[in-house]
Amino acid sequence: MNVEIRHLRQFLAVAEELHFSRAADRLHLAQPALSASIRKLESSLELRLFERSTRTVELTNEGAAFATQARAAVDSYDRALEAAAHLRGNGSGPVTLGVYAAAGSEVKRAIVSRARAINPDIELTIVGESTSKLVESVIAGRIDAALCVAPRGTGDLRRLLITNEGLVAVLAVSHPLAHRASVELHELKDDAWILPSNRVFRGNSVLHRLCENAGFTMRVADEVSDFDEDFSGVAAGRGIEVVPVSFVNGEVRDDVVVTPIARVVMPIYLVSRSDDSSPALASVSRAVVAASSDTLLPS
Repeated sequence: MNVEIRHLRQFLAVAEELHFSRAADRLHLAQPALSASIRKLESSLELRLFERSTRTVELTNEGAAFATQARAAVDSYDRALEAAAHLRGNGSGPVTLGVYAAAGSEVKRAIVSRARAINPDIELTIVGESTSKLVESVIAGRIDAALCVAPRGTGDLRRLLITNEGLVAVLAVSHPLAHRASVELHELKDDAWILPSNRVFRGNSVLHRLCENAGFTMRVADEVSDFDEDFSGVAAGRGIEVVPVSFVNGEVRDDVVVTPIARVVMPIYLVSRSDDSSPALASVSRAVVAASSDTLLPS
């Protein structure tokens, strides 16, 4: 494992929270993925950074010393990016960025923070909407770019893959698989899948294709849901929902369980018009890429 800035940011989040679940929520990572990343970092450094028990997480003496150096390295990296941006002369002016509706506030804050570091003269506005509407708005010129989940109908738009985000199954606590550490996609073949109405996945071929690749055809429930607000259908046992991990912030409610799905991902793209070569938009694109290391599940 080559130690990268994103690994240092992940370590610092755990060091500051002293709680893997809270740190994972802050980073918009699945907790198992964050735990695995920290174990790999410890192995690479040949240092034990944390003392873990069933109830507490504490920094070791080595971990506390490393945290000081890691923070200095991250701060230095951010200052270098800002200095390079000024040397490049990235332009200024307004940029409107669309972000998929279910993206957490941490995603948006990280993009704004990175854009400000790269070029404080950019006037960045972020709007939230469904992926389909965001793509339409980019094509129509109403917004400059959009961060989208598995976008379709992009035509001649420029597409930049930001990350392949892990998927989770939202299950009722009474579901037979609810207390597993992870599930395979094919194990959900007998369930009814609740899809959101007029949102990301209604008729989305990517999710259907993932099911077909796993050897089954998705059985869609009659019920629909706004999954970032309401999992009532799942809690009542009327079906399951499958969403990218960043769509679910922490513990949603007591009567559902969020379980990682092994070995499947959902691509997240930044789309923009291919004829838009403005320096300000290029700076925002770099900010989105940089922010993804903090807030989106690493590929």
